[in-house]
Amino acid sequence: MQLLLMAHQYSQVLLQRDEVDAVLLDCSKTFDKLPYSTIVRSLASHGVNGELNVLLSDYLRGRGQRAVVEGYLSSEQPVPSGVPQGSILGPLLFVVAVNNLASKLKSLVMRYADDIVLWRTIKSDEECTALQHDLQCLENWCEETGLKLNPEKSQHLRVSNKIKKVAVPSGSYTIDGKQIHTVSWAECLGVTFSSKMDWTGQVDKVTKKCRQRLYAINGSFPK
Repeated sequence: MQLLLMAHQYSQVLLQRDEVDAVLLDCSKTFDKLPYSTIVRSLASHGVNGELNVLLSDYLRGRGQRAVVEGYLSSEQPVPSGVPQGSILGPLLFVVAVNNLASKLKSLVMRYADDIVLWRTIKSDEECTALQHDLQCLENWCEETGLKLNPEKSQHLRVSNKIKKVAVPSGSYTIDGKQIHTVSWAECLGVTFSSKMDWTGQVDKVTKKCRQRLYAINGSFPK
């Protein structure tokens, strides 16, 4: 649903002869660094109180981990933060913890697990400045929450059919003073979005994967 909404809204902006700036953000080790206190506090703000809140708190706390190398088992180390990966509750608890993010931003935001896309319709350089301000607010929120954005792996996608595009006043968007690379296509939840909103890249990716699987199948059944 999130992908359909993004594709529809980006296409509508192009039909109106405007532009879209989308910033696809990368959070470093999001599921590992989210503090327990943030999750429990978010649960309480969503009405999860009493014994259920205590139960979920116990589910998160008191966990440990070990490593095995060449048959040797390390001593157990406590896990001070994060949600249990590979579990059903883990992604759900993370979504609850970051659910209040949109209320702190004026730009539109798409969230799915640890994927965050911040975007805004661009009609003037003032819109670019507003998007940069939201990036700063998001960075502050991540610091308060115990998360960290990775500017090197984040991407800026300008969706536009215009020859003369609105320029970003500072040259590029930044996180923690570091530039976010501008790309002509970007992948979100496995779907490739291009700056022209054509689906050539997505079709090429899918057909390539199909050819690889057909080749593997043919190799399993020699003539």
